[in-house]
Amino acid sequence: MSYTKLLFWFFICSTLKIHSQVLSCSEIGGVYKSYESFTKHNLDDSICLDIKKNKIITKFYKLIVKEGDHRRSYKNMNLWGYREGNDLYRFFDDHSFFGDFFYIKVLDYNGLILYSKEEADNTKISGAKVNFFYSLDLKSPIKKLNIKNLTNDFSNTQFIEEISNLNELYAKNNNGIFKINILYLKYYAYP
Repeated sequence: MSYTKLLFWFFICSTLKIHSQVLSCSEIGGVYKSYESFTKHNLDDSICLDIKKNKIITKFYKLIVKEGDHRRSYKNMNLWGYREGNDLYRFFDDHSFFGDFFYIKVLDYNGLILYSKEEADNTKISGAKVNFFYSLDLKSPIKKLNIKNLTNDFSNTQFIEEISNLNELYAKNNNGIFKINILYLKYYAYP
């Protein structure tokens, strides 16, 4: 076989391998450096997720995009958030003295933006508890989901009264819709 034919077959096989890897990617992950990137559905750095080789790793002070043996590192403060498959995470800095900052999972954005963060809890058998947060939109400050914060943000007393009657502010109805957002849309949706 001539050198030209060998080179041709090498090129074809390499192209087919790359093409098959792209087609076999079932979940995409990546980072959004800004809110604008998120709104345009434009991941600033993306990978095909694979538990062993390709993944996103969050650390206390940085986020790492691991792709095979290559790692790209981002300081947390320089990112709006990241995506793992269908799950979206937004960076959260509570601006406290101790500087708690981490990524929280976006649960719902049909009404109030609802978030959750699983944290270690030595008082439970499972060893984890879930904290819930909210924001008015995907750019506004994130706050702990509680009646006090909601009362400070909303002046409609009927809305506050109805959400106060919920057993849990993060409860869902039988269709899997957050009850607080049903009430939010009832009082604050535009006609």
